[in-house]
Amino acid sequence: MSVFNKNVFDVLKGKYSAEIDSAKMNLSILHEKAVGIGEHSDIVAEADKWVGVIAEAEDKLTVLYKSMPLTETRHSEYEDIDENMR
Repeated sequence: MSVFNKNVFDVLKGKYSAEIDSAKMNLSILHEKAVGIGEHSDIVAEADKWVGVIAEAEDKLTVLYKSMPLTETRHSEYEDIDENMR
């Protein structure tokens, strides 16, 4: 894998992982403090939105790992991510 491809891979991996972490945090806050979030009167729709963000980012991570050539290290990382998604 060229340096360019490695950099693109790493940036996309970081982007999707950050999207997952952010959405999980928002879901957690929504779950713990739903009463205090006045502008979100439809809690189910708001939770569904964040679940969708997680699903999309996890799908993108899966495609990224499947479409980029994997070294042994990358293959191991993919297995770890796959395990964490279950």
